[in-house]
Amino acid sequence: SGSDWKGDWGANCPLWTPEARLQAEYTQEAGLFFMGLHDVCKYFLSIHICQYRADWHGTSIHTPSEFPASLLTSQPCFEIVQEEDGEALVAVMQAEDKDSADTFQADIGFAIFHVSEHAKDWQANEVLSRVPEKVFIATKFAVRDSALLPKVLSKGRYLVVAMSFNQRAAPDGTMGCIRPFTLGFYTSRLAFVKPLRLDPKAFRDAMVAVCHHSAKVKQFYEWVSVFQLQGSGISVYVENKLSRAIQIYTELHVSNMGISRGKSEADCTLVDIIPPHSAMIVCCCSPWRGGNSYEMNYKVDYAGSGAEGHIPPVDAGDVFHHPFLLPR
Repeated sequence: SGSDWKGDWGANCPLWTPEARLQAEYTQEAGLFFMGLHDVCKYFLSIHICQYRADWHGTSIHTPSEFPASLLTSQPCFEIVQEEDGEALVAVMQAEDKDSADTFQADIGFAIFHVSEHAKDWQANEVLSRVPEKVFIATKFAVRDSALLPKVLSKGRYLVVAMSFNQRAAPDGTMGCIRPFTLGFYTSRLAFVKPLRLDPKAFRDAMVAVCHHSAKVKQFYEWVSVFQLQGSGISVYVENKLSRAIQIYTELHVSNMGISRGKSEADCTLVDIIPPHSAMIVCCCSPWRGGNSYEMNYKVDYAGSGAEGHIPPVDAGDVFHHPFLLPR
């Protein structure tokens, strides 16, 4: 029929070898079909996960898992200790609540960092002040009920940083709400999961690492890099490795989206001075449920002598957006 799945692992797919049919206990029972996990992630927004192999271990962390209403406070993360090499499935899930004035579907995603066995000084305190330097793997951000990644995890320690931006508080106090979520971790080997928190600076560093891992990069003046992290929305991160300050103009035209700085208006222009050898997360434009769109243009110039400041202003306590020195 027209509703039959005709992609990989569909009923007549040549991937079905006799060995694969035996391993999957394949039958052509009405209403039962197989898909690759890559296609499940691509075509389904709502996924309910159960322990799908009898010998797998499952862990779900509900409390205190929530995205706070502001980027100015600590953010959620989880430490995973994998006892042996093995397959794993990591998922961040949120309830299918209807949008309201107090809560709405978050644009969820997450990144997994591998904690090197040589990182002797990396401590998993209750509130972490730093993250490992490189991302192991990351999802894209989207308004959906579940974000999940299948992966083979080697024996070791990992840090899962859950991220969301569309429900954050704007400086004028609008938009902010707490959004609960659940972390699910399913593995073929014994593992331990512990909820932790990231301080705002460590969360910013995690976002910077995700930009280095997944964003498209455009160069200006050879030593200025503009990173565009795209999912359902777009985030902009800028590195200025010049010995002089730059000024970046970011022109935004958005529909049904939140902007992490200032008011979420349909049209706005951000103007930022980034000092020498410094970097800055300029903004995160994130979608709300329903149709949305964005258009972004930017221009980079040398800043005049003594120029400083941001439009809209960046509060001194806003570690996420405030410029910071690049490591030498």
